Amino acid sequence: MEKSPEIKSTRKDYLEDMLHHVFLLAGNRLTSTERDLFCKVMIQNEIVSKLSPRQMAHFDSAYKKVIHIIVETNNRMRTYDTIYRSIVHQLEESKKESKQLKEKLNFHYKSSPELKNTMNTHISETKLSARVKNVCLTGKIYRVSGLAALTRKEFIKLKNCGEKSAKEVDGFFSENSIFWGMQL
Repeated sequence: MEKSPEIKSTRKDYLEDMLHHVFLLAGNRLTSTERDLFCKVMIQNEIVSKLSPRQMAHFDSAYKKVIHIIVETNNRMRTYDTIYRSIVHQLEESKKESKQLKEKLNFHYKSSPELKNTMNTHISETKLSARVKNVCLTGKIYRVSGLAALTRKEFIKLKNCGEKSAKEVDGFFSENSIFWGMQL
């Protein structure tokens, strides 16, 4: 049964596209003769039995190389997939550990009276620069606890805030055993 010309051209287009990608993977491992013969047989549907012995040798060589390239690429993809899954697993574990650590620190800090005092301190009463105090007040952050509840990225997004202000707050937090995103 003869296929309609529409389907043949679609099949041909798919094969050309597939072979284009295979040839990209192959790089210079296939000679131009091997590529041409492979395309004749695979795309133009030339019958293999009509090839001369020399052409058949080239086609056979190209076929074996293409199969090797596909297997090699498949093995690489499995390796990459394994590495990717491992990295994702490690990230998930790190996130869990980070969350547990923050919960432990929050519990520890909740029981610390001097930290409670620092967290309840009004921003204007801290040793922070006027620039940082103005950034906080403009952002309607009035207490250290409000500042600590933010992430560093959220703080930097406040009006008139930048990296220099964030570094100053980093130092203030470090001196007072406070961290970004801390909830009391």
